[in-house]
Amino acid sequence: LGRGPLLRRLAQLVFSRLDEFSTRQLVLILYSLARLRFLSRGDLDEVLEALLPNLGVLSNSKISNLLFSMAMCDAEHQASLARLLVVQYAEGRGDKDVPSDIDVAWAMAALSLYERYPDVARRLLSRTFSGDVPKSRVALVKLHDVILAADLHGPPLSTIARSRWKAACGHAAREETRRLGASSVHEQVAAALGDLAFVEDPNQPLGRPFKVRRSWDVGWVPVDFFDQASGLALDVELVANPATRRIRHEVLRRKGIKPLRLDVWDWQLARGEA
Repeated sequence: LGRGPLLRRLAQLVFSRLDEFSTRQLVLILYSLARLRFLSRGDLDEVLEALLPNLGVLSNSKISNLLFSMAMCDAEHQASLARLLVVQYAEGRGDKDVPSDIDVAWAMAALSLYERYPDVARRLLSRTFSGDVPKSRVALVKLHDVILAADLHGPPLSTIARSRWKAACGHAAREETRRLGASSVHEQVAAALGDLAFVEDPNQPLGRPFKVRRSWDVGWVPVDFFDQASGLALDVELVANPATRRIRHEVLRRKGIKPLRLDVWDWQLARGEA
């Protein structure tokens, strides 16, 4: 987080010289900045415009990188391009490795594309869940979100992942939430929440203090902070999170929970201006 100004300067240099990078390099730049939570929708659109003439030359792994980057930016406004990339990946003749399949499955879930391309989703999930459970923490955490999305969609997608997969992915997601929940940023947010009150009745403006539970499970969804009385769930979007909480929050909304996402860079900026 202390390198934020340096990252910002590097990003500015990159976007001022997009024509000097190859198609492959531009995709890798997007993928890196998206995982750092340092990619705005405007920046994404600018690079996508530069990529459009050469999308046909992308390998399957780069298509997966591009789709994942778009999903990390909540790029619903690029839905047409996302659909094109899903079809391109599905019809691609080259080999498809497990990490690429996981990124595409996560991106399709985040951009609500399972219903439009159920056969593509089914093939992706069948390939992924047919092998051994991976040891990669990042893969398991992403797959936890994929399983949540598949469960929302219902059969046949919801029946593909067996119990051992669901148990492993759920455990990884909970442990990741607890591990990252000990960060200094979470401590700062917890202190700030302790100074706030929840107003249930407008006639009682003082409200009541939040009774926040940390690293709490709401059903099968682990969250950073949860206040049961208000139904408020707050997640901090750290750079270390393998993916955004977009999919989890859609699940929470359907449960009647009010989820909020706090971007770590916004938090750092707010603290600097306080």
